Amino acid sequence: MMESVALDEPIRDTIRRDLMAMGKKFEYVCSPKSWSEEGGVLRQWDLWGPLILCLILSVSSWLKAEKSEKRAVFSFLYVFYWLGSWVVVANVSLLGGKISTFQALGVLGYCSFPLVIACVVALLVPQVLSLLKVFIVAAGVYMSTKAAVTYVKSTIPEDKFYIATYPLLLFFIIIAWITVVL
Repeated sequence: MMESVALDEPIRDTIRRDLMAMGKKFEYVCSPKSWSEEGGVLRQWDLWGPLILCLILSVSSWLKAEKSEKRAVFSFLYVFYWLGSWVVVANVSLLGGKISTFQALGVLGYCSFPLVIACVVALLVPQVLSLLKVFIVAAGVYMSTKAAVTYVKSTIPEDKFYIATYPLLLFFIIIAWITVVL
């Protein structure tokens, strides 16, 4: 339940409240038990978590990239993360999904948390252990997809489920592939 917010609230309290809400959403996405709740806590949307995850993914990939590719890697991942998220959300909406655009962007962003963590860990693994990188990132793709599919399933007509989730899986796989290649 959302707490009441006052305009004269100290900034420290606002930041603490937002960080606590983000923590609950990250915990929800990483907990397989909660996946049966059809979105639960994620229905209270915000874009802070997805923004932070996008920056973590883009900056960590930027750090790993070759000097001549740093700008391109950062820019591509940052733009792809938001544009790809929007395309996935637009697809679900056009297929008859009962979702709010910003709520769905927030949910998709929070659902990418396991993938972002897996990608950052994979970027720390030396290129010699490429197979290990693939397994780490595949686990992240699975967890992110499972969490996002649970939410999408509750918003889309049953006969359009697979066509709605395919772009979602493709979105996560492309992010994972970029990380494994770096």
